[in-house]
Amino acid sequence: MNRCELKERLVAAGVPEDSYFIVGIDSQRTPGKGGGFGELVLTRTEDELGWRLLTEERGRIQREDRFATEGEACEQAWEELKPGNTPLRRRTAQERERSRQRAREMVAEYRRLRQDSGDRRSPDPALPGGQLPNDS
Repeated sequence: MNRCELKERLVAAGVPEDSYFIVGIDSQRTPGKGGGFGELVLTRTEDELGWRLLTEERGRIQREDRFATEGEACEQAWEELKPGNTPLRRRTAQERERSRQRAREMVAEYRRLRQDSGDRRSPDPALPGGQLPNDS
């Protein structure tokens, strides 16, 4: 699995956008992304020879794991983020709702970008009916 496939899988599974940041895929301009508030970050190592998963909180790295390949790092990220796992930190009901709203907005933006680019490689990764979990 690569970063693009991981992103599609996370969006399709309804994993809250504020739970992770994939460098080169996610934009730091997106509200709640790349702010260092406990999300899992997937990025290259400083020397560009490997990959790392880290958790950053208020600008300080709380934990860091290194991997030889992008695939290994993506698989580990999926294992940690997939539905049913305990979140990295518990969120309030208000934070969960904001996260769901951002996820809905990002899925809509993703679909728009795919349509604008003429991407016809694979079917839309949205869940049946185009709904995210708890989406009304």
